[in-house]
Amino acid sequence: MSNNLDLFGEIFINEVRDRTISLFDDRVKGNMKGESSQQLYKDVQTLNESQREIMYRIIEQVTDLRIHNMLCMFEDHEELKLLLNEEILNVALKKFNFNTLEDAYENIGFGSISAVKIVNKIVDLFIEKNSKEEDIKKIPQKASKTKNKNSNNDLVNVENIDNCLVKFAKCCSPIPGDEIVGYITYSNGVSIHRKDCANLNSLDIDTRRINVSWKDKIKADFTTKVKILANNRDSIVSDVLAKLKEIKVDIIEMNTKLNDSKEIEIDVVVKISDTLKLQELIKKVRKIDSVFDIRRVK
Repeated sequence: MSNNLDLFGEIFINEVRDRTISLFDDRVKGNMKGESSQQLYKDVQTLNESQREIMYRIIEQVTDLRIHNMLCMFEDHEELKLLLNEEILNVALKKFNFNTLEDAYENIGFGSISAVKIVNKIVDLFIEKNSKEEDIKKIPQKASKTKNKNSNNDLVNVENIDNCLVKFAKCCSPIPGDEIVGYITYSNGVSIHRKDCANLNSLDIDTRRINVSWKDKIKADFTTKVKILANNRDSIVSDVLAKLKEIKVDIIEMNTKLNDSKEIEIDVVVKISDTLKLQELIKKVRKIDSVFDIRRVK
């Protein structure tokens, strides 16, 4: 670890300072085409020779101060030295589109990005890397020692954990046959989502994800919702109800309405065993006269 810290300081002092000042020099001489660089070049043209010399001395002093403060931050906080490992640093660099440590130090020295911002990102990555094991330890266990019939633990395997609290996400209502993902919650155990659940995009899924799978020979019913679109006609709803009864699925809820195109929309919540049974339902309902679409609602 001390070698990493020594290298950190050596690069800052021996390379970054000169490269930062050189980069600034290119900007004030109009050698860089960026809008901000060209504006800086125009502003510098209004200065006399004495003012330019003062400007360069200020830039050198500010650069030295930034480097000094960055190094002091690591010297003063022993815990920050733990963050200087190659894996975490490389990930942090990619977050800010830096190819090398030297690029990061140069931008810090020039003021394009603050040292605090980079260190905060490194700290976040360090916490993410080391938190999953602790999160798993904190997953609530089932309160009861007796098994309830068809409890969620009888339905899903959670990687490396037995007897933890498991809940199925209502946002996507997974059923056997769906590809599923486990998400470690703070207080409700492991939440089971469909792999294509849109809500996963808003969750910290990379750091709190855990592998889960359906158990074999599941004997349970799951709630799912389908939307049926049909041309409106007499007895269309009755025909749908008859078909669902024929398929032997329990109806929990049904709502119908006419849309702006005067087509009838039938939303049905049913109890179903798995995706194979769902496919059978969709296939048979689609054959009903006047039905032109049926799909699962996420």
